[in-house]
Amino acid sequence: MFGLNPVSELQANNPSNLWMEYSKERVCNEAKTLPLNEPIRPDRVRFVCISDTHNHLDQILHCIPPGDVLLHCGDFTNFGDLDELEKFNKELKQLPHRYKIVIAGNHELG
Repeated sequence: MFGLNPVSELQANNPSNLWMEYSKERVCNEAKTLPLNEPIRPDRVRFVCISDTHNHLDQILHCIPPGDVLLHCGDFTNFGDLDELEKFNKELKQLPHRYKIVIAGNHELG
């Protein structure tokens, strides 16, 4: 119906073998990454992606590299409480990224 191929129990219990079998039919190339200390060039856009900070963004602010766009991919709170959201917004404002995109995760919507 959806074009999914169910996997056997043997495959499901060994994700490494499952990946090796799956990747035979796929084109997989390792992406070239820039070192974190690479200067941000004006003709490029640098995305910084983080997630699952669970109300502890303040503890990793110093570790987040600079970039043009910060993408937080969810679970920035534990329970989605207003206090947690306000704390997150205050901490997010401390980051220098020009654009910030925040996606709600299951902890925000639960």
